[in-house]
Amino acid sequence: MSLVNRSVWFSNPSFLNDPFDCQIKIDNTVPSKEKFEVDIGKAIEKIASKTYGTCSIDMPDPAVCYKNGNLSDEIIKEVNSYKDYIESDLKKIGVLSLSADPENTTMWSHYAHNHTGICIGYKTKDIFKKNKLSQILHKVEYQPKETINFNAFDIYTQTCCNNDKEEIQKIRSEIFSTKSDDWEYEKEWRMISGSPGNVHCGDNVIYSIQFGLKCSIDMKITVRNILADTSMVYFQMVRTPSGLGLEPVNMGKESEFWSSCPE
Repeated sequence: MSLVNRSVWFSNPSFLNDPFDCQIKIDNTVPSKEKFEVDIGKAIEKIASKTYGTCSIDMPDPAVCYKNGNLSDEIIKEVNSYKDYIESDLKKIGVLSLSADPENTTMWSHYAHNHTGICIGYKTKDIFKKNKLSQILHKVEYQPKETINFNAFDIYTQTCCNNDKEEIQKIRSEIFSTKSDDWEYEKEWRMISGSPGNVHCGDNVIYSIQFGLKCSIDMKITVRNILADTSMVYFQMVRTPSGLGLEPVNMGKESEFWSSCPE
């Protein structure tokens, strides 16, 4: 249906195969008094420089953030409330996952029904050109899982106590584009939608189709018929001459692979 409707599916994070993807639990460990006061001071300076002193923004006074040596209940409540908002917001988004590597054998096994499916190539500069999503293509950053941590109080101060919209968007982007390096082989790029569902990606954004090593002749003919009105480039994935890899072979009109399969 994606080829017929020229659409792509944005999945809810709860349906992604990585249960931690876009579902990072934000740490709410309270920082030391010294660190928090320094961070709040930097936040006040930052928001002042951004607004050039032209508007009034409610920022906590570092001198009264602590009471009897403990961070005030008001600050903790505000930070935790924003933490809950971010976690709730991430549960509502839609995620489109793309890959920069169409030749990865593990990807073909996991996402193309054991090499019997296809890989669709998109013109990333044109996809969603008429849609607001066109500016939200993110390269996924892979890190050792033990180093991935987002602290609610750090987010609070980095976003100038939730007043810096630019920084809020930046941190939000970091959260949904950070994954464990266990997944690094995917070389993923992703787009984010405000909600899950099908989104029309444009009529001329698909530029290539790669058929899996075990893709059937019927499947290839069906795909070609669906895309008959386009200037599509087709490839057949075959085994590399040596080693355990895959490589694409261009399929012209007279290609033997329209009537046969590599395996």
